[in-house]
Amino acid sequence: MQLKEVTTNTETGEEFDEGARAGRLPCMIGHADLRMININLADGSLVWVEKKRKEVDLASAQKAAERYGLRPEGMFGPDTACEETIAANLFSTARNMFLKDGYHISILFLLRECRPVRIIEMHPEQHGQKYLIMRDVAHDVIKYGADAVIHTVHDLA
Repeated sequence: MQLKEVTTNTETGEEFDEGARAGRLPCMIGHADLRMININLADGSLVWVEKKRKEVDLASAQKAAERYGLRPEGMFGPDTACEETIAANLFSTARNMFLKDGYHISILFLLRECRPVRIIEMHPEQHGQKYLIMRDVAHDVIKYGADAVIHTVHDLA
């Protein structure tokens, strides 16, 4: 019997096989960004993006579901849903939130085999931050083995 090499995400317990990231450990993806400085060429100011990890508890999720009249278990659709169905469901959810509040936040949903593996909320305050966020998203796609990304957009315009 041959043992299968896997990497385990210590935060979530999720396991990734060796081929998910071409043999690289998660810490090896995007690590150079920590030693990089980004400068706005127009005015010489630093451009950076703050990252916060947010845990969603069941009580606040239930409260939000009631506020917006949503069924969280159906938000991504049935187990057989394809990316198009999932996108339609997520955009419908964003529409409900917009109609209730007059706005919605920008969210990226990273999917693998039509199931969410990472959800990222975006709050860019300036145009240059969008590029830094997308670079981070590209790293996350590799880290989590995502095969699709759905972005519900709230543009700063």
